[in-house]
Amino acid sequence: VPDSALYSRNMNDTDVTTGAYTGSKLYTEGLDGAKTTIQNAFGSEHVLSHRIYLSNATSNGRASTGIWTDSIVDLMCEQMVYGAIVFSPVSDGGAVPANFRIEKTQLPVFAMNPALIASNTSCWLRDVISNSLFAGVSNNNGANSYSASNVAGVRPYFCIGTNN
Repeated sequence: VPDSALYSRNMNDTDVTTGAYTGSKLYTEGLDGAKTTIQNAFGSEHVLSHRIYLSNATSNGRASTGIWTDSIVDLMCEQMVYGAIVFSPVSDGGAVPANFRIEKTQLPVFAMNPALIASNTSCWLRDVISNSLFAGVSNNNGANSYSASNVAGVRPYFCIGTNN
């Protein structure tokens, strides 16, 4: 995880979460700059692909389906940053929303030094919060949510190593 946002952009042009994370403009077009920056910094042979489960549709302001995909660079989720779900929808006593993520714990870097959660700017997380909001991290370490058309930082995670 970079210590600061690589650049800033909006999640979508309008305040919608239709298509969830994988349907967002940030996912389909906006991560290309991060992929290029990261592969140039570490060498494309050292940026590893990994299998991940991502939300790809919404219903009633919640992620409603997911898809397994191979990824090299993606936004973090609330679980990775905070070690818990903060804003993502939870059971309302009727429907139990599915958890469209495989991450189950906080990244060790944030557990060992929570001050590193903060960045130079507010940053996006990939969690759908409502019909118009995605999760984010404010520049003062706080959990937040932002309208999809807002501009926030892109601070993705990725795996580095060797393919042996």
